[in-house]
Amino acid sequence: MGTSAPEKKWHPWRTVFGIAMLLVAWFASEWLVKRYTPPGHTDVIAAQAMDMSAIRPSTGAAPVTVSTVVSGSLGATVTYTGEAHNEASVMIAARVDGTLTEMPWYPGMHVNAGDLLARIDPRELDSRVQQQIAALSMSRHEALIAGINARAALATSAGAAAAVDTAKAEEAQAEAGVANARAEAAAALSDVSAAEAALTAAKTGTVSARAGVKAAAAAAQSAAAQASRMTLLVGKGVVSQRKADVAAAENADAQARLTQATDAVATADASVASAAAQVARARAMAKASSSSVSAALQAGASAQAKVRQARAAASAARQNAAAVAHEVPHTQAAIAQSAANLNTASIIAGYTVIRAPFSGVVTDRDLAQGALVQAGAPILDIAQNSMMRLQANVAQSDAWRIRPGDIVTVDLPGGGAPISTRVSTIFPIADPTAHTSVVEALVPNPQGRIRSGDFVTMHIQLGEARTALLAPLSAIVKVPVATTPVLATGTTAAVWTVVEGKAAKTIWTCSMHPQIRENHPGKCPI
Repeated sequence: MGTSAPEKKWHPWRTVFGIAMLLVAWFASEWLVKRYTPPGHTDVIAAQAMDMSAIRPSTGAAPVTVSTVVSGSLGATVTYTGEAHNEASVMIAARVDGTLTEMPWYPGMHVNAGDLLARIDPRELDSRVQQQIAALSMSRHEALIAGINARAALATSAGAAAAVDTAKAEEAQAEAGVANARAEAAAALSDVSAAEAALTAAKTGTVSARAGVKAAAAAAQSAAAQASRMTLLVGKGVVSQRKADVAAAENADAQARLTQATDAVATADASVASAAAQVARARAMAKASSSSVSAALQAGASAQAKVRQARAAASAARQNAAAVAHEVPHTQAAIAQSAANLNTASIIAGYTVIRAPFSGVVTDRDLAQGALVQAGAPILDIAQNSMMRLQANVAQSDAWRIRPGDIVTVDLPGGGAPISTRVSTIFPIADPTAHTSVVEALVPNPQGRIRSGDFVTMHIQLGEARTALLAPLSAIVKVPVATTPVLATGTTAAVWTVVEGKAAKTIWTCSMHPQIRENHPGKCPI
């Protein structure tokens, strides 16, 4: 046997409840349509029939606000929230170690460019400056001594060169003496040869003279004997007196020739003696000349040795002068280095006095007087707030339309009159994440109304503004515009205007064709 499903029961109250809910929904929708349908609205059936009689005129009077149209400049404007930054802001830090002996400034105080901001104990650095001054003085003294030594070395080198020239002159003179001595020796030897030749000739003449004496003596003896014999014969009368006289004359002539021959022998002997003396003198002169040649050769060797010594001394003097002269630029470099060290020490000592780099206001104080500071430690912060930089991150879609010089109207957070300025800079780099670019405007801030970090509203006008009639945005309405001969799917902006005179009669128009204007309702002719 099987089981059967339970039988469904019919509940009349459910049917009644459902019908009641449908009626309530129908009446509610009807009420809502009537309640929120604006006057002149065309329902679907009326729109399909294009029956202007279905359009209900508005009933009653609606209050409106009338605004006056004014003439003003009109331009596209974008609005962004920006942030104010100081034109310049620096952290004043110590550049040397030491004790802070003076620091009279507090946040909010105004400083002028060049004002003394802080002072660090300078005694240690002043002592270093004095050390460098002493080092510079010592370098200059060493340079002075090096200059004196260089000049003395140059003078010594010049004297050595002059000594070389003198030694060369002595060498040349010695060489000339050697040549003269050798010439004199040669002449002496020639004289010896001539004297010996003369001696030989004289000796030969002596032999000839002696032979002549013998011949003359023999002839004289023969003539004397002949004369005696003739005289004897004359006495005897053997020969004539004339022959005796001839014999006597021949005897006298023979005696005279004997005397001459004897004199010739004496002369020849004298010539021999003279020639011998001449030979002796010539040999003595030759020996003396040989000694002179030896002495001249020794003098020449001595002169050459002096030249070599002088040249060696000159070379040593030149090397010493070059070495000493090389020290001069070293000492000059030492002076330059000492001067640079002094300049550096003076500059570092000047770091103990800290002055304001520009006029501004103190924004923070990090240390107090008496604190021990190290190089690089912050002391206080100064901001230059006479001119503020207002920066806004502008979307790329607007940034490309903004140009330097565009007008910017700035609303300050504290209220007050807006400030008008112009775009000064558009940063050339865009944020790759937010895809924005920074637009900056400079604003004078003489009273300090704007503080660094303030948020401001920047209304940036795109391009040049043009003169136009200006109306409130709330007065602008959208009206249909015919796009085809049978449809009006477009809209245009318009404003209602107030015209003096009597109220105009009702004008009927088709909601689908706004160009249709009639004095009475009815079918749309289109």
